[in-house]
Amino acid sequence: MSFFDQDITLEDFQSSNVNAIFELDKIYNAHDLEKLLSSHIDSIPFKILASVVSMMFDPSDSVEPYKARFFFEDKRGIIPNDFPKEILEILRDFYLEIDNKFLKAKIADLLWIRKVGKIDSLIIAISNFKDTGELLIKKNDLEDAIKVFNRSLYLCSSVRKSNSNVQALFLDTVNVLQQICLSAPDITGWYLRLIDMLIDFAPKNIDLERLKNLLERAIINAQKDKSYFLEERLYCSLLRLSNLMKDKELTNEIYKEISKCFLKQAEGKHGLVAASFVKRAIESLRNVKDSRNEIMSLYELMRDYQRDGMESSYVIPRPSLEVKEIQEIVTQKVLGKDLFDTLMRFAVYINFPEDIETLKEQAEEELKNTSLLSDIFSSEYIDHDAIPVAKIPPKTSDQNSEKISEILVKNLQDRHEYSVVNKIYPMLCSIVQSYHLDEEYFYDLFRNNPFIPEGHLSYFAKGIFAGFRGDFLTACHLLVPQIENSLRSILEYYGKEPTTLYEDDTQERDALKKLLNNSIIQENLTLKISENLRILLLDKVYGDHRNQISHGYMPSNYYYNVPSIYLWWLILHILMIVNYSEWKDRYNS
Repeated sequence: MSFFDQDITLEDFQSSNVNAIFELDKIYNAHDLEKLLSSHIDSIPFKILASVVSMMFDPSDSVEPYKARFFFEDKRGIIPNDFPKEILEILRDFYLEIDNKFLKAKIADLLWIRKVGKIDSLIIAISNFKDTGELLIKKNDLEDAIKVFNRSLYLCSSVRKSNSNVQALFLDTVNVLQQICLSAPDITGWYLRLIDMLIDFAPKNIDLERLKNLLERAIINAQKDKSYFLEERLYCSLLRLSNLMKDKELTNEIYKEISKCFLKQAEGKHGLVAASFVKRAIESLRNVKDSRNEIMSLYELMRDYQRDGMESSYVIPRPSLEVKEIQEIVTQKVLGKDLFDTLMRFAVYINFPEDIETLKEQAEEELKNTSLLSDIFSSEYIDHDAIPVAKIPPKTSDQNSEKISEILVKNLQDRHEYSVVNKIYPMLCSIVQSYHLDEEYFYDLFRNNPFIPEGHLSYFAKGIFAGFRGDFLTACHLLVPQIENSLRSILEYYGKEPTTLYEDDTQERDALKKLLNNSIIQENLTLKISENLRILLLDKVYGDHRNQISHGYMPSNYYYNVPSIYLWWLILHILMIVNYSEWKDRYNS
């Protein structure tokens, strides 16, 4: 029975003495607050309060700001609609007694969303989110501060025109944010997010000139520190201000500087990574008049990097792992110095795509040295609807290629299952328990990734984030269709047309199989990755994952099996591997 179903009264909440149990003035982090509240396992009021802060907080989503933190098979985290009306009414009568501003804001917001609280709940939510944001700034917890300020501003914007109290709170919040930005010791990525938030919500109520001067000073500092990624981000925010100021001359100069930033980021890199930065430099220059000659010069540079990429690849040392070490790795070695370090360990260091060539050699040896009853019969493989999808002929003396392939794929399935069960899934759970992940983080992480074509960032950010929530159904539907397009984009980088021209002058895009068999793809992704993708997505013995997803054949529960989870991890591996050199240098890994 859920604790929501147990008898609970207002008096139970009042007698719980929640304010005296922990130091409310020191805990304004959802993860720590939930952990502390949940530690009181015998208290139903505490469990209910913990459930309020346990929901994933996504203020960028105005429709659904509170989501289930995880989806695992038939289980999921708590969402607002799970709270019975009776519980909400008790919370409405109790929450004003809570001292913790963050917890109070969350409850007030929940009441507003569920239409149990009136306008007073909205006002309390806005005010306490704003106050929480200021406290978090003092604690230098900028990531959480951004979330609560974002929610405060959105709630203001939803009704401020019709309510004078809300309008006053809105202006107060805007003023607080401006002062925070103007007094910031340095405009890093997080402070930049605050500035962008001001531009989004209050372009008519902010001091454009002061913010412009602030950004220009920050750009100078970023240039001194050779922080070219931050410099580019700063210029992008300055571009938004110049558009608000309708300063065409400034806008033109900013596009030039953004192009230079991309070129600086290309320096010291090679192959597709460098080529992708040059491509974005070109795209920025397209907004500048009379830049054709410079653009053509950059095209040549991009081609040079592309040719260089054909001659080199990432070489990642593989540590020697024994089975007995796996549990230790899961519990200890995946968690690094910070989230980036942890994700790199998870994606590219502790687990690896299987070597298909080695598995092929093993399959040949296995077929040669064993005599099984199955060798004299054909093998038939069916899908979840009992429809035959593949038939493998029996072993013969002269032609065994299909039998070898069958053995290879079955062994690969075993390897993938081992990786998912013993590494990927336990490590995923460990990461989710240790970090309150934010979708916005993956937008920043994958920005300018050479595997992601322009305009397709959202698919990858949302898809990878969904996997970390355990929602592999969403993850696969977002990510799998993008693989084909990303492969085409790689070929286009190298000046290759990923289409077939027919005699009647019509063109057809190359299919996924042909793309994965392309030598350029295999050299850039590595043969290991491209072959793992091919078998995972297309091999009928393995399950023909791509077609099952594309045609809607696969039942929803199948997305929580080994192939879907491994495929999600493999895409994360592809996206993260471009950061390997940076990670190794920064963390001495």
